[in-house]
Amino acid sequence: MTAQRSIDSPVPAPPDRQSAGDGPTCPPTRDGDLVLLLHGYAAHKVLMTPLELRLRHRGWTTVNWGYPSVFSSIPDLAERFQRALERWDAEPGRERVHIVAHSMGCIVVRTALVEYRPRNLGRIVLICPPNRGSRMARWLAAALGWLSPPLRELSDRPNSFVNRLPDNLPTLCDVGIIRAKWDWIVRPENTELSGIRDCIDVPAIHSSVLWRSATARYVDAFLRTGHFQCDATSL
Repeated sequence: MTAQRSIDSPVPAPPDRQSAGDGPTCPPTRDGDLVLLLHGYAAHKVLMTPLELRLRHRGWTTVNWGYPSVFSSIPDLAERFQRALERWDAEPGRERVHIVAHSMGCIVVRTALVEYRPRNLGRIVLICPPNRGSRMARWLAAALGWLSPPLRELSDRPNSFVNRLPDNLPTLCDVGIIRAKWDWIVRPENTELSGIRDCIDVPAIHSSVLWRSATARYVDAFLRTGHFQCDATSL
């Protein structure tokens, strides 16, 4: 009988894809590397599945981590993610733990890493991160903030949770930011975070950026090299 896989168990890349990459200059993935994916607000982890599958095709072992994003506060979610990080980081043979997050998931990651740093933290890609808050969250918080704490926490008001969060993430590891060129939920200027390694725009809106093949190529390149090395003509 085949053992049942936990929903948070790493999914390995196909055996023939362990050295997939964009070209000869991209180093191969390492067997012990793990990529964690986190979705954003009011979303489901299925939204990250196209990106996850493309990363697995390129040789990465992945975990697509889902969480209840609407009614739980960001600190509570960060604590939950931190416990999961500790478990993954302690797995035998674990080399590096990379993280790829979208929207609010980026803030969950930043919050979790204020208190805990995996012993083998790799690189982090933040996709459309509301590092300076979101005006959309501020508008919605006026009516729904009492019901959904993240709306208040992600507001672009100067004293919101996200705007009081330490900016120390780029001092812990290589951080890259992918912005959606036509994002009206998190404006490109609101993604800014000092000290990041690289930043690139993808012609997409807030959610569709996750489904672009270019996004997967950029993520793959950054996790391997610390830079978004990709042929722009292929967008």
